Amino acid sequence: MESKFTVLVSDDISEKGIDLLRQDPTMAVDVKTKLSREELYAIIGDYDALITRSMTTVDQDLLDHTSGRLRVVGRAGVGLDNVDVEAASKMGIVVLNTPTGNTLAATEHTMAMLLAACRMIPKAHSTLVGGKWDRKSFMGFELYRRKLGIIGLGRIGSQVARRAKGFEMEIYAYDPYILREKAESLGVKLLPSLDELLETVDIITLHTPRTPETLGMIGTRELNLLPDGAIVVNVARGGLIVEEELHSALQSGKLRAAAVDVFDVEPAVDNKLLELDNIVVTPHLGANTDASQINVAVMVAQQVMNVLKGEDYEGAVNIPSVLTKLTDDFRIYFELAEKMGKILGSMIGEAIEECSLVYRGELFDREFGPRSFDVPLNLLPFSVAALKGIMEPKIQDGVSYISAPYIMRERGIRIEEKKVSASHDYHATVEIIVKTETQTRSIVGTVFENAMDRVVRLDEYEVDFDPQPPMLIFRNEDRNGLIGEVASLLGNAGINISHFALNRHPRGQTALGVVNTNQKVSADILERVESIDGILGAWAIGSRS
Repeated sequence: MESKFTVLVSDDISEKGIDLLRQDPTMAVDVKTKLSREELYAIIGDYDALITRSMTTVDQDLLDHTSGRLRVVGRAGVGLDNVDVEAASKMGIVVLNTPTGNTLAATEHTMAMLLAACRMIPKAHSTLVGGKWDRKSFMGFELYRRKLGIIGLGRIGSQVARRAKGFEMEIYAYDPYILREKAESLGVKLLPSLDELLETVDIITLHTPRTPETLGMIGTRELNLLPDGAIVVNVARGGLIVEEELHSALQSGKLRAAAVDVFDVEPAVDNKLLELDNIVVTPHLGANTDASQINVAVMVAQQVMNVLKGEDYEGAVNIPSVLTKLTDDFRIYFELAEKMGKILGSMIGEAIEECSLVYRGELFDREFGPRSFDVPLNLLPFSVAALKGIMEPKIQDGVSYISAPYIMRERGIRIEEKKVSASHDYHATVEIIVKTETQTRSIVGTVFENAMDRVVRLDEYEVDFDPQPPMLIFRNEDRNGLIGEVASLLGNAGINISHFALNRHPRGQTALGVVNTNQKVSADILERVESIDGILGAWAIGSRS
């Protein structure tokens, strides 16, 4: 009798997902929830796959008890706080999640929250239940021909736009990483800046990840750009709106109402926002529907089966089977490509239209390992690393080696690979070229014989620097004293400089400075660098926060 793949479901998931697993004759499924750590340690070595939600902690200790048998960990949901992805990757274990399973649930909750805020339904309900028939206090706010501003036109933002069209609203969006053609296909007018969006619309709804760039993106200054009596909706992530300043805007009457599903600190039972009458709140229910729970269970079950049976899968956040098979020289180029991508991604603040990856040198003609199943869209693994690096500063939440190429394809970004046998100046090089509507940027990197990876060209500047973040990159007029001003500013801010390189443009006039630092340059320090006379542009590249 042919042996079956063994799957352990350690947390409660929808029976639909479990049924899908059990219907496959190659799968043997055990559902054992609420196990103690000791009980889990005792049995985990018997399984090829583990499916969890958020209750089971998949850390190094648990993985050490797998006896080398475990091949895949599937998370029925988005968050991976309970899974040590790096430890799993080092052991060749695929980690999956289901980031698209709750898209419609979050979309519908956004619309529900918006409507509830427009008509103050919870307050009206509690007033009537309390024995008071009060119609005058609940004058509604119609959506017909109102202007809706969507901040973040990704999967959920796009679905919100489609539904808002049904209310005959005028739809505007701000998303610097979405192509104008995609917005237009949705009937959405894409605006070039957040400020312009806020000055244009009556309602804003946020659909961005929580990143260093988006944290606190809506505060008093931004709220004051909205017209008096505007409405704010956040069913995305806590921290995007400065809660204290939202409280003030609601209390003062600047805002008519707000609807909030996510908070800085959760559970949010002591949050000051709960004191207000003109806010609708829910306890992070965006993904909490029966359909979405079925979706994530079925998705994770299907993807786990695909991994075990050697079939194609899209939900992985890592690509361990390729990484474990790469030789040391290829692995260094893989890591270099990701670092280079992150540098370019941090320097580009608009929608990308095309990304080209050029590999020069006979090194890349060698076989480096399997290409099927583990690498999405049949790309070279170095390309996957570069694309993740490019997208991570822009999205971060949900960006992985597997998802980055699909995110790019979804956004209409063209991806091209090219191999050139000869590399004139170096043994081998990787070049990444990114095109937007207004600019083309490029970066070239190589690895020297001592296994030291370096960036050797950035745009038109011949350079030589370590691509390991954190770092500050700036372009400046070639004048005396400017470099000293930058160094003094960093030093006064307590930022140590480990390496400083200045590279003049081949035609003179300008130079490119690269400063490797001991910590990421904050937005405030970056703004002060940009204000120095002669600085033409500055970018902070840092580790993910």
